[in-house]
Amino acid sequence: MVPRFVNPQIPGFQTDPVTEAECTRATVRGSIQMATAGIVPTHNIFWSMCSGPGEIYTLTPLTPSTVPLQCVHIGQGAIPNALADIPCNLLPIDDLLAKLNNVLGTSYTLDTPGVRDCLEYAVSSSCDFGEVYGTLHLEWSGWRKPEDSAAALTRMKRRCDEVQERRDNSICDHSIQDSQIPPQRVWDLHSNRVLPFHVMPRAHREHKDWLPNDLWMVSHSWVHEQDCERRWLVLILCGTSLNHICIELLNMGATARLEEWKLDVPTIGHIYQAWPDERPCITYFNGLGLLFNPSPAVVESDRHWFNHVWTVQETRRRWLPGGLTATPHVNSPGFFSRLEDVFQSLWSFDAIQAMRNRHCTTDLDRIAGLAYFLECLTLPLYDRSASSESAWTLLIKHMSAEWRTSLFCQYKSDVTFGLFISWARFLGLRSQPVTRFFWGSLKLVDSLDIHTNDPGQYYDFLSATKLCYVVSPPDNTHQGSRPQALQLHFYDRADPITVQVSATRTHGCLVPHVPYRFLTSVGLLSGIAAWVAVEAVGERDLQGEKALEVIKWGIILMDEDEGKRLRKLGLGNEDATVVYLSGEEALTRSGHVDKYIEAFDRARES
Repeated sequence: MVPRFVNPQIPGFQTDPVTEAECTRATVRGSIQMATAGIVPTHNIFWSMCSGPGEIYTLTPLTPSTVPLQCVHIGQGAIPNALADIPCNLLPIDDLLAKLNNVLGTSYTLDTPGVRDCLEYAVSSSCDFGEVYGTLHLEWSGWRKPEDSAAALTRMKRRCDEVQERRDNSICDHSIQDSQIPPQRVWDLHSNRVLPFHVMPRAHREHKDWLPNDLWMVSHSWVHEQDCERRWLVLILCGTSLNHICIELLNMGATARLEEWKLDVPTIGHIYQAWPDERPCITYFNGLGLLFNPSPAVVESDRHWFNHVWTVQETRRRWLPGGLTATPHVNSPGFFSRLEDVFQSLWSFDAIQAMRNRHCTTDLDRIAGLAYFLECLTLPLYDRSASSESAWTLLIKHMSAEWRTSLFCQYKSDVTFGLFISWARFLGLRSQPVTRFFWGSLKLVDSLDIHTNDPGQYYDFLSATKLCYVVSPPDNTHQGSRPQALQLHFYDRADPITVQVSATRTHGCLVPHVPYRFLTSVGLLSGIAAWVAVEAVGERDLQGEKALEVIKWGIILMDEDEGKRLRKLGLGNEDATVVYLSGEEALTRSGHVDKYIEAFDRARES
């Protein structure tokens, strides 16, 4: 992965790598230490491992850098700007072929099957030699036998058509139907050109959602626009350049392509979350191309990597440090301890804390940034004119059934007869990880509702108990962890049944002497069983089957063993398809609106 860096174990530099990623980071740090100390000549340290007859080039930026990895790169494959910038109209096809042969160490002629066709194809969509080279070099260098070159153009065109067809079909009825689409463009470090994604080869063991192993990622904090200049629609900080960044990434071992930073907002998370997981992510904590600086004054800026919403989905264990120097920082231990805390919080997926405490220009960024963590197979389009509550409603529709069920069960709605918590309430909760249930099948009644801002109706297939009422609800203001007793009186039984529940887990408007049915087997996780208290108000036909229309009043979460004990008591186990009514429809259909509103207002005041 990393070029020929020297063993980093030198005096004053101690490391105990335990993973491949940590080994790579240690190698990078050791190389920087040696380059700065002059132990080994810089040209030897930043000489890529290369073999073959191709031309060897030395790349240096126009302006010097204090980041050792940005100073020089020597090796095959990556061409200098002077060569890349030669316009195509100044290169006859035989000169173009000669330059390609020289760079790659090949000896093709215009009579080699497929060569002329490939050259003409690349030139037709290129302005300069860099674009031609970027389009062809991976395909060109992979030819091993005559039939490879003869079929090359067909392969390239097929790959182009496949990628474009997938992108064309990804948007339908104002929704992104394929959240795992590849990036639109990639930055090819060898040619220093931004090129269409289809010039990349297929991923090894390719699944349609996998990305090539050599598609590396860049994660960086954003700075104020007045401190930047634009290149390729990318904001580049004044004082650095894409050449500095290109050389640094080449020295870290990124031999082919990087994702385009200004990619479609909703789908950029896929680049960082997609398999294979071993793809590295170069992380510039202080800004693209800038020096690594862990000092508190810098770290606490709302523009720092730690503090920006979009970097939540870019957090990967396979990170490599960008902008690193040999200068020791007294604040480094605290910085990397905080970085580890970030990893731990995302491992448990404390979405509330991760998103609430980070800076963004609009809450829409927070909502969109959650999509890949919530495993959305489809995505809403990013619409800056939408309200945050509308965007949240849309995201819930696009969630997997498991995550949707988790929100449904874990958080009480702050809307009258609502099914889900509002975005404002969700963001304002104390730190509390969202726990995904192993099982959940809460789905939209009308799949076309996924394209609208309406809340939509949801249905589920569950087991329903017989009618009962709550003798006395648990004290929801109790903050202790000890379980409380909840008494349920089933109409066909003489004595009430006592249920042991945690008051902090039970929520909603459970009102005495309102007839409820409990829907069971809603979800299981870590020994937790969920029962949904509903008011049944009618029936309807759903997809040719009879469905029970119900209104959600509350949720009881209990230990799984307690749930099993209750089911053994014969409280009814009727399999039923249920459609949840909510909002105005529920207010109109409920037979106990006054009791609900009274309980709802009381809970809101407390």
